[in-house]
Amino acid sequence: MLILAGACSDRGRRPPAGYKEKRMKKNKIAELLVFTLGLLVLNSHLLYGSAENPLVYHPGRSGIMGAAALVLHPFVHVSLYHFVLDAGAFLLLWFGLRASFARRSAYLALSGLFSFIFVTKLAPAAAAPGFCGLSGIGHGLMAVLCLEMAREKSLQGLALLSLAAVAAKSVYEVGSGNVLFSAMHMGMCGNPVPASHAGGLLGGMAGFALFNFRGFKIGSLDWFDLRFGPKA
Repeated sequence: MLILAGACSDRGRRPPAGYKEKRMKKNKIAELLVFTLGLLVLNSHLLYGSAENPLVYHPGRSGIMGAAALVLHPFVHVSLYHFVLDAGAFLLLWFGLRASFARRSAYLALSGLFSFIFVTKLAPAAAAPGFCGLSGIGHGLMAVLCLEMAREKSLQGLALLSLAAVAAKSVYEVGSGNVLFSAMHMGMCGNPVPASHAGGLLGGMAGFALFNFRGFKIGSLDWFDLRFGPKA
């Protein structure tokens, strides 16, 4: 009886303060290691100086490799510079997000989906030679990170200003047809597609809205609440 009582007592205890945050941090470190290993494997062709990879997305390709490229093309890159730039930004953003793994995965998937749709529908000619890279997803995760930061009153101004800057950059790129600072890459990122950035940004924002709205009130200006300000 005493043993059972002790077990029940232990079961009812609350975890110590900071336990949830420490556990999430450990999980994120493990996720980063898995992502890093996966990215290295998918981009191993770069170690041999080759830009060719069957997982680069090409419209009209069918079969198993076509299906694999459809899913994995964002994680493939055309040069070591392209890989370090995109993968580095992606891993930093992934680690910075505060949501659960499932929700972060949904943000990633929606950013990738919107980026893909924008490229194939708005810029099919740009996708014809082959399409790959994480920059579209990176823009989506950046939008989510800004919206998460906007929940904190002390960071709200900076977060919304940063989101506005990323959105303005994407609009400018789509309007001009040129990716900002693309000349600095000296061709080492292939031919950047502006539509991928805009699509990824909208995908990230759509994902955040999907998981963070409080209610839907027809006829009210407050019909869509993204929970800005301090969390309840």
